[in-house]
Formats: sequence, structure tokens, C-alpha cells
Amino acid sequence: MWLHLLACVADEAVDGPTPVYRPDSALFFDAPWPDDDRRDEDGTIAFGGFPNPFASALMANYLERADTLTGFGASSPVHVLFDGPLDGTRMPTPEESLSDDASVLLLDIDPASPFFLERFPLQWEQATFELSPYAPQHLLSVAPLHGFPLRPATTYALVVTTKVARREADWARTWDRRDQLRHALSFVGLAPEDVAIATTFTTQDPVDEMRRLSWFVRERIERPPAEHDIELLYPHSTYDAYRTHYASPVFTFGTPPYLTEGGEFRFDEDGTPQVARFDDLRLAVCVPNDLEPPAEGWPVVVYQHGTGGDYRGFCDSDSLLEVARRLGERGIVGLGIDQPLHGTRPGASQASDLAHFNVVNPDSGTTNFRQGALDALYLTHALASEPWTFHGPDGLEVVLDPERVMFMGHSQGGLTGALAAPFFGDDVKAAMLSGAGGVLAITVIERKDPLDFEALVRELVEIPDGEPLTPLHPTMGVVQTLVEVTDPVNYAPYWYSQRGTWDWQAPVPVLLTSGTEDAATPFRTALALAAAGRLPWVGDAATHGDALRLRTGAPRPLPSSDDGVTWMDGRVTSGFSQYLDGTHFVIFEERDASDLAFNWLDTTARGHAVLTVEPVK
Repeated sequence: MWLHLLACVADEAVDGPTPVYRPDSALFFDAPWPDDDRRDEDGTIAFGGFPNPFASALMANYLERADTLTGFGASSPVHVLFDGPLDGTRMPTPEESLSDDASVLLLDIDPASPFFLERFPLQWEQATFELSPYAPQHLLSVAPLHGFPLRPATTYALVVTTKVARREADWARTWDRRDQLRHALSFVGLAPEDVAIATTFTTQDPVDEMRRLSWFVRERIERPPAEHDIELLYPHSTYDAYRTHYASPVFTFGTPPYLTEGGEFRFDEDGTPQVARFDDLRLAVCVPNDLEPPAEGWPVVVYQHGTGGDYRGFCDSDSLLEVARRLGERGIVGLGIDQPLHGTRPGASQASDLAHFNVVNPDSGTTNFRQGALDALYLTHALASEPWTFHGPDGLEVVLDPERVMFMGHSQGGLTGALAAPFFGDDVKAAMLSGAGGVLAITVIERKDPLDFEALVRELVEIPDGEPLTPLHPTMGVVQTLVEVTDPVNYAPYWYSQRGTWDWQAPVPVLLTSGTEDAATPFRTALALAAAGRLPWVGDAATHGDALRLRTGAPRPLPSSDDGVTWMDGRVTSGFSQYLDGTHFVIFEERDASDLAFNWLDTTARGHAVLTVEPVK
């Protein structure tokens, strides 16, 4: 009887489709992609031959730029073509793909990796649209579950087993030369006859440029003065708003706002960053006006605004939930600067929404937010290096405590903060991110404010009406591969849970808030970012969030503290908080969200961080 059952299972596997493996074919998807066999002579990945049926200038630009990369994407899909449909009942769920008997698996096969044999949960889809010019019918697209980015500069294998497909005979004949794959699969119990097809590929290092730039900002650029004169702008209910300015380094070359060209970072042959210019940045200084200054100096929050805002966006009203008002109530000074291409910065008057999220010019599209992160790093490092003193009217002196520097960013500011946080080191004690997300391919598909990015991409690359456009679509795979360097999901692991390669790294606690009706930062992107950062889910859950639950478990009730686990097995108070029907501006509109954020900053400044909506004593 058992032999009969085993025979039935084997017969079912044989009935599956066969992978396509024609590496000499001119058709791009006639062999798996990505694959380390598919590189140019200079070692860069080979996008030559990727479908561009309508000679789209945008797609040609993307492909030319992507063709210079030295590694494949960390969240982009892997594609394998089959000669027929797969049986979806045999394909794994994300959780099943982690099991020993998974029919498809993605694992680390790099013998030099400290995470050798680590598996990643999968998501998948198979193309059914018959007339697609980009995705041939029956193309299987597999990606790590959003929120589980692959590690940088590491070799991985996607393995399709004979539980779902027949063995490809020509590919099977290459088995003997696949030493790395054979070695790894021997540890997971897979023999050659168990593998229908596999592809091995090595990821790019998306954080390497920011690592070098951050070091340069910290070590090679003179800090701004620690004493500044300030002018009063307006007295508010719990704070007074002042203004000063300072010079900050800019690394984007060309003529702002870089709509169609320019905006790239440049490096010397030895990898040293080049400085393009210094911008004179306005600095809002918002000081509590009804509290005595602490003897050691005021704690301080550096605030970065969202797209379309400016340096005073957090301190220009007496609204009950205004950021500076809430900080003033708690005895915290707020500092604000203009983001790149905003306010009085070069190119701001010509900038449009497209300039900030530049899908037309990838040189600028991949550097704009990273420049904003460098602005934050330069300022926070200066604040943490020595006490800053502001001299105001009537003998006013505002002294800041270099030991209590924190960060807060909303929307674009949340994204720039997410990119900066791995490199804050000991300078910043906490980073509050509002309306931030990761995996830019999701954003392209789902974001409708300020632009309908899906409609824009469909038009620019001429995707037919009726063809589904998802984050796993081949065109989105190109985009995701290209933008990995600026995708916050690749930076989140280094907030506190994963050790990086830079010696000044220190765990930085992070609080991320998200609303389910956020049209600018879709909630799925926030969940992906939270999962990548291993943020504990706190408070009530408004959606499923499989990736975050796999990472850190079920939501925890409030109050919460010390639930985040660092790479040193230490503890930090971090969290992800989600709000049903909340908008992009949930912390400015809902009292509980605001209380959670500012109580966390307040208790961090006091030295005993707690996530709570209850009054802090």
C-alpha cells in the first residue's frame, strides 16, 4: 500500500509542466533569470535582450542603467519559464516555503555567508495573459516575501523541485558543474533527481554607497559651527519658533531639479565620494516656552518633512497635534530643515512631484532620498558631537544636550530617516517614522497620491490593457533591481537587528506608524518595512501582515517596552503601530497615534523608553 502511495506521488510530479532551458536562445526568458551565468564580460549583470518591444526610451534607459550593476536585486523577482501551468495546490504558501518538504525554496548557498542555508519565505505568481509583450505565458515569478530582503553580496538559489514540475533534461546535464548548488542541497536532503530546475545568483550590495557616504560625512567634512544666532519668527502656545541657517554638503551633481538628467553621486577611483556643493539650509528652531531649561541642555528632535513641505512644516501652527506643540509640552526642542529640492534649496522652484519621485531619470530617482538621509546624518552627527547653543533676542540662550538627540520624519522624511537610521550610530537615540514604507515596486503599483504611478508606467512602457501589473511583473523586476540602493527595505535590517560592516553602527530604536487608508504610502509597504526591520507589532492589528507576523509574532498589547531584539542580543523599545482607516497623516489626525509617538520620544529622552498612549508621569 505504501509503495502504491509513493508511486502515485511520483506520477503526480511527473505530470507537471517542464521548465524551459535554452540558454543560447535570443528570447530573454528561455533561461532562468537572474542567474550568475548571465553576466557580461566585465562581471556586471546582463540585461541585454530584455523585452523592449515598443522601443520605449524609458525602458531602454532603465535597462542601460541596470546593466551596469554588479549584483542582482534583493527584493526583485526570479523568473522561470514553463511549458504549461503549474498546479497551484502544490505550490507553497510563504510559511510552507520554509519547511523541509517545500516544493519550491529560496536559500542562501554562499559558503562564506554566516547565514549559509538560511531560507526565505516566498510569494509567487504565474503569467496567464496570452498577449503580454513582456511576460510570456506560463512564466513563473518568485520573490522573497516583501519584508524579507535578501542579504547583500550573497549567493542564493531558487530551487523548483520535482514535486511541481518535470526535470529539464538539458539543465540536468549541467549539474556536475554546479558545485556551490550541489554542496548546499546536500545539506537539505535534495538529490539531483529531486530538482526540476534551479538558478543561482549573487545579490548586489545596496547599502554600500550609503556606507561610504555616511563615513565621509562623519569623518571628512568639517562640522558646522555649534553656536548660532536665531531670529524669532512667531510665538506659539507651547513653543516659540525661531530661524537660523548653516551650510550642508550635497553629493548630487548636475543642475537641479534633475528632471531628465543629472543628480548622480560621483566617486573617485578609490571609492571616495565627491562633494558637488554646499547648500545654505534654513534651520527652524522651536523651543518650549513654558518650561525651565534642563541643566544639561534641552533634548532635541530633528524633523524631516514630507514632499511639498518645508523646514517649518512641523512648527507653523497651534494645532493640538502639531509636532512642535507636542514636543514643547514635553520639554523637547524641535529642529527642521528643507528636504532636497524644497524650500529655498537649488531647483526647488522648478521641482514637481515627478522630481521628488523621479521615474524618468534614474540617476536622480536613486539619489534624491539618499541625499535627504545624508542631510539628516550631517546635522545629527554635529548635534551629538558637542553642545549647540542658540543665541536669541533679549539674551535668550538655548543649549542642546548632545546626549539626547532624536529623529522624526514624516512621509518623504520617514523614508530619508529610514535610510539614515543604520548610520546614526550612537548619535541618535530613537527614530520615529510616520508614513514610511519599503519595496518600491509595491509603491509603483499602489500609490495614487500625488501621481498614479501605475498608470504612468503603463503608458511609458506600453503595457497592454488587461495585462495584470504586479510587483512581480518582469518590468517591475527591472525597476526594483535598479532602485534597491534607495529602497528603505534594504536598510531596515540594520536599524538594530542585523550587524553591518561599518564600525560606528549602534542599535537605533524605531517606531513606525501606518494607516490602512494611506494613499501616499500604501500600508503594504509599511508592513514590508516593519518586517524588514523586525519591529514588534504593538497595539491592535488592522490587517493580516504575514511577513511581520513571521518576523516578530502576533501583535503585543500596549504599553510595551524592550520587545525589539538587537544583533547583540540586547533589547530596544521599538514597534510598528497600524490604524484602521487611518490616512497618510494619522499621527497628525488621531490622538492615540500622536500620543504613542510623542510619549515614546519623551520617555526615550528621560532614559526609559515606553510605547504607551497613557499619560507619562
